[in-house]
Amino acid sequence: MATNEEQASTKTGWAAWNDLVMRTKDIAASGIYTFDGAVCDQINLAVTPAETKAIYSGMSGSATPALSIGGTKYMLLRSDPDSLQARNANVPISVFKTKTLLVVGVGKPGSSAEVLSVGVSKVAEMLVGQNL
Repeated sequence: MATNEEQASTKTGWAAWNDLVMRTKDIAASGIYTFDGAVCDQINLAVTPAETKAIYSGMSGSATPALSIGGTKYMLLRSDPDSLQARNANVPISVFKTKTLLVVGVGKPGSSAEVLSVGVSKVAEMLVGQNL
């Protein structure tokens, strides 16, 4: 059986990696972005360059109590140099930073923030393993 990294390599471009993010249980949307806001790939999500830059700034120590992702405001729950967790009512969001990218996952209403975080972090770790 092929590993997730092997399965990702059979597709072209960033869509393969984002498909891996979307395999997370109860995920509604996902995206992969550069630190300066360029979209690598996104599914059911439209994050602006300004929002991406704000997320990156929040992970770099200048966090605010809330942030906007895809036009929706989320309350920041936790932020450290490599990850960010936020929530809008019962919708969790998880962001992980690699060497060059931000990997974003948005859960379905009522979904587990922990499951979302683990799923998004695994893909981020694979990207780090590819030196991205």
